Amino acid sequence: MKKKYKYKAGEKTIEREFNYIPVRYVIAVLISVFEILAIIGIMIAICMYVPYFYILCYVTAFACIIKIIASDDNPDYKVPWVLFVLVVPIAGFMLYFMFYSRKLQKKFIRRLTELKRYDYKKDFSAEQTDLALKSATASSQARMLCKISGSNLFTNTKQTYFSLGEDMFEKMITDIENAEKFIFMEYFIIEE
Repeated sequence: MKKKYKYKAGEKTIEREFNYIPVRYVIAVLISVFEILAIIGIMIAICMYVPYFYILCYVTAFACIIKIIASDDNPDYKVPWVLFVLVVPIAGFMLYFMFYSRKLQKKFIRRLTELKRYDYKKDFSAEQTDLALKSATASSQARMLCKISGSNLFTNTKQTYFSLGEDMFEKMITDIENAEKFIFMEYFIIEE
């Protein structure tokens, strides 16, 4: 399904057409589905006709579950994968190894490295010393959090609780309009 569109570049009007669903994506999805079905079919056939292979599959699934549980990932991702591997023992661990890779591509890592050059750097040793005089525990926690997150320690800050997101956006726009140098914002959704 093709659609035409026009746009202006300077004084020229350029006309192009594009596909709503590119054919190469449809082909790639079909090939992936065929590959998954073929692998599952081969594994089921091997389990039926090769002695003790089924035990090896269960051992592999068990090892996969241990790997999932021991990972540092968010439990929101762990639980569905563990259930999937348990419910579909042969295909579950195979699909896990095929699709669970959550590593960033090299180009995104390179972009993040470039963006880190623009981080705001601040010497917060004075704030750290003041905090250490008030509470050694809070000081060590602040040092740890600053090191892990790559953030800085600031004083004279305030927090505001907004029960509605709309109220937060109104205040945020006002604060942005009144900012002199910069503004730090951090917000959390406590409950849906």
